[in-house]
Amino acid sequence: MKQVAIEAKKRELGKKNVKKVRNEGGIPCVVYGKNIESFCISINCLDFEKKLHAHGMNALFNLKVNSDSYIAMISEIQRDPVSRNIKHIDFHNISLDATVEVTVPIRLEGDCKGVRSGGILEQVMWELDIETLPANVPEAIEVDISNLALEEEIRVGDIAVPEGIAVLSPADGVVALVFAPKSQEEETESVGDEAAAEPQVIKKGKEEKE
Repeated sequence: MKQVAIEAKKRELGKKNVKKVRNEGGIPCVVYGKNIESFCISINCLDFEKKLHAHGMNALFNLKVNSDSYIAMISEIQRDPVSRNIKHIDFHNISLDATVEVTVPIRLEGDCKGVRSGGILEQVMWELDIETLPANVPEAIEVDISNLALEEEIRVGDIAVPEGIAVLSPADGVVALVFAPKSQEEETESVGDEAAAEPQVIKKGKEEKE
């Protein structure tokens, strides 16, 4: 995975400084790591959003702070619940020689055999926890569903991952399955059974006074 360059400026702590950064179109950030003392920076919002969209949450960012540079990954992004604008970012300074634990998207690929037979494909798991070197972090884990037949499922343990990647998610977790749609007759019977199982409720009204 290539490194994505981001120009950054060191900033001071405090609410006034944070407000000033945001008013100028920036994002207040913190950089921390095992062998460094955490420090505050600001980056350009439009530039970062563009690169985030292009490279994803697990991108390797080369933060250029004055004459120094730091290889970092996103630890957390805080967004405004209404506008969805980025309010703050935590960057984790990393070593390219040490493995990292990340969550990557699962992407289903192929023309599903079970769907061609009239089944319905359901993706149950959308992300996978993995451990690998930073340079080996993929944008997504691709899962081939071409041979997935009707009433079959793919579990985490069935996924073939690239060399150098260790899967941390439980092996028995269901990733995707194909089930047969219910017929009209089955749906009618199901509704009838549910109605028969419901207890009859009789409301007692007020007694009339003589």
